[in-house]
Amino acid sequence: MVPFFLRGISIFFGYAHMKNTDWNVFVYSHADNVTTILINYAKNVLVLLIVIIVVFSVASYFIASQISIPLENLAISTNAKDIESSLTYIKGINAWYAEADRLKKALLTNVKVMMKRVNTLNEVAVKDPLTGVNNRLGFSNKTKDYTQGSGASIIAIDVDFSKKINDFFGHGVGDEVLISLAHVINSCCRSEDIVCRFGGEEFVIFLPNTSVVTAERIAERIRSVIESTVFTNDLRVTISAGVATQTDPLSGIDFLLKKC
Repeated sequence: MVPFFLRGISIFFGYAHMKNTDWNVFVYSHADNVTTILINYAKNVLVLLIVIIVVFSVASYFIASQISIPLENLAISTNAKDIESSLTYIKGINAWYAEADRLKKALLTNVKVMMKRVNTLNEVAVKDPLTGVNNRLGFSNKTKDYTQGSGASIIAIDVDFSKKINDFFGHGVGDEVLISLAHVINSCCRSEDIVCRFGGEEFVIFLPNTSVVTAERIAERIRSVIESTVFTNDLRVTISAGVATQTDPLSGIDFLLKKC
């Protein structure tokens, strides 16, 4: 189009030749009309660009948040108060894309390995390594919730002539005897009873909600079975057992241990 003035009015004039009809087409329009069309077109383009930018920004934010949420949750899981809570939290995370899923699986594996190690250490800490029964710490942990006045009893067992066995047959044989003794004691006790090796040849059994008559009957059963058992190297072993039962509602475990 070519701009020119006609009677003081700005006009755009255009010309085109149509080959099919061999016509010459002339078009003209006031400059204001063309300007208005161009301005409206520019406005429409600008609005379209703004809409595209807004939609792209919202979509980018949504996609970025969906990508980051699993990663943020995996990071939060490391701040859990304990391993079991961390494991439960990780299992509930929706790792919907491959990278996050691999990270989730790796974290789960590490947490499970750590939990297994912690459980092993906890087990080692409360078990006597020789006999497998509770040690003093295990005894304390399992009886710490014991409430005064529940009528508990304790049996304290000492192996007779343990030192002579070690001196004559060696500590290896002595250890085998202790292992067998622990097995016999466990087999004579009830499922709720807590068997502990306090050290050396001394064993202690905690019997919750047990009268003195029942405690004495269990102690006698243990003594009788041990006396009739043939241990390694054809050894015969005897024990001395003491029984203490709670009579004072205010007395605790330490008091019973001192009475045995």
